[in-house]
Amino acid sequence: MSDIVVLGAGLNGLTTAILLADWNEHLPALRDHVMPDGISQDTLYGTGWQDGDLVRIPHADLPPGSPDWWFDLAAWASRTGPDVQTKRATISVVVPRKARLWPVLPTPTPPSPEG
Repeated sequence: MSDIVVLGAGLNGLTTAILLADWNEHLPALRDHVMPDGISQDTLYGTGWQDGDLVRIPHADLPPGSPDWWFDLAAWASRTGPDVQTKRATISVVVPRKARLWPVLPTPTPPSPEG
C-alpha cells in the first residue's frame, strides 16, 4: 500500500464518503466545461480514498519557485488547537526536516547578570 490512508468507519470515514459522493454527483457536469491538461479518466470515486487517488500536485498548479516539499504527498500542514472552532481557524505549517536547507543558527548566549 502507498502513503494513502484509507479511512474506515467513524466520523472521518463518513465525511469522506459524503465528500466523494458530492464530487461524483458534480464531476460529470464539470467535465463538460474543463479541458484536461492530458489524458483523463472518466471514472468516479468510490466511498473512500484508494491507492492512486492521492498524487503529487502538478508544478503548474502552484506558483513558480514553490519549494519541492509543497508538492510532496507527506503532510506538512495540519489544523491545530484545543477545540473544533480553533482547529477550523488555525493551520500550522511545518517545513519537513529533509527540506530545512538553511544554515544552522547558533544558539544565543544569554547575557551574564554582571553586565
